Amino acid sequence: IKIIESGKCGDNVFYELTEEGVLNIFGSGRMYDYDLDLLYGEPNSPFYNKNIKKILIKELVTTIGKLVFSYCSSLLEVVIPNSVIKIEKKAFYNCKSLVSVTLPNSIIEIQKYAFSGCSSLSSIVIPETIIKIGVGACKNTKWFNNQPEGCIYVNNVLYEYKENMLINTHVNVREDIKLICAFAFDSCRGINSITISNSIKEIGEYAFASCVSLTSIVIPNSVTEISEGLFYNCISLASIVIPNSVIKIGEYAFFNCPSLTSIIIPNSVIKIEPDAFRDCFSLELTCLNSMPPQAKNIMNCYGKLKVPKGSK
Repeated sequence: IKIIESGKCGDNVFYELTEEGVLNIFGSGRMYDYDLDLLYGEPNSPFYNKNIKKILIKELVTTIGKLVFSYCSSLLEVVIPNSVIKIEKKAFYNCKSLVSVTLPNSIIEIQKYAFSGCSSLSSIVIPETIIKIGVGACKNTKWFNNQPEGCIYVNNVLYEYKENMLINTHVNVREDIKLICAFAFDSCRGINSITISNSIKEIGEYAFASCVSLTSIVIPNSVTEISEGLFYNCISLASIVIPNSVIKIGEYAFFNCPSLTSIIIPNSVIKIEPDAFRDCFSLELTCLNSMPPQAKNIMNCYGKLKVPKGSK
């Protein structure tokens, strides 16, 4: 077998490309991340625009790098070993000939837009070990297009709500779901209320952003963080209960929620990020802990903050 190109694609990861279009990746550890060339807007990966039909990644490689195989338009098949735990942003972006992918049980994270634009990708097997799927990870694929309308579930993950939603829709999240992905319900203007069970461990950033009809929600006591931008621009949100399990409230978590009038910050919260309650014009925050959480610039002059007498 004639090798026509070889080199490094990680500190301890190497590659060999054969004249038949087979790319062998071997070594150990993570692959390099790549970026877009500032002049031409093309990935600076060594595999960009190459005639690669099959990728064989060998054991001991742990991470598939950002943009590394993007725009491999001839790619038909990729073999990913049980040592890979993470696929970075846009790793296989726009691989238009890729038909199917089977991810090993070692995979725990797929970053945003990892397989986006793989227009022929009709089958993707995702293991139950997955704990994070980034926004748009499977956008513009046959797999996504073939999913029915409504909540798209991947094992114990709610990946995204697909298609338009009728006004005053109530959503029941499946009871076995552990993760609601980032941007899952972004701009679902029809959602009025949602039921989330105690199986949920994490709700991703901006998951309910711009759900302008959402009026109330109860966060289950299995959740430890109100993530960044979670209720960003939820202009109708008037009632929310933050459970005593939450230890952190992220940046812009309740940005521009003008209908909120009262929130109780439980004793468990130890940190509130900047602008968490910005532009909540009618909001009165009540902190229960005599040692208020670490916080700075969490709201502008329109809101009120109440803390126990004698607080430090």
